[in-house]
Amino acid sequence: MQQLFDLGRVQNAVKAATGLEVTHAYQDLVFVEHSAFMIQFDADDLKRFLCHFNEECPPADRAKLLTHLQAAAEKEGLTCAEGKVFRLEQVPDKEEIQILFQ
Repeated sequence: MQQLFDLGRVQNAVKAATGLEVTHAYQDLVFVEHSAFMIQFDADDLKRFLCHFNEECPPADRAKLLTHLQAAAEKEGLTCAEGKVFRLEQVPDKEEIQILFQ
């Protein structure tokens, strides 16, 4: 059975918390403008998602963003948990980006 993630509520939470737009979604990942963070749905709990932060996002900004995202998610009936730190790398000779979690 395919999981039905609630992208609309996550988009609302991201917009309310940060003013940023969701740029696209792929499987369980949701990408946000400027790539300071990305969202990953929890396959075991459809009302929960993880917020992964780009290594280039300063730790103080991560804490502030996470607090705002958690409050906005709660208003949407969702739970936002802190995820991992990631970096984006260009795949050599391809028009692809690789996500590397630390």
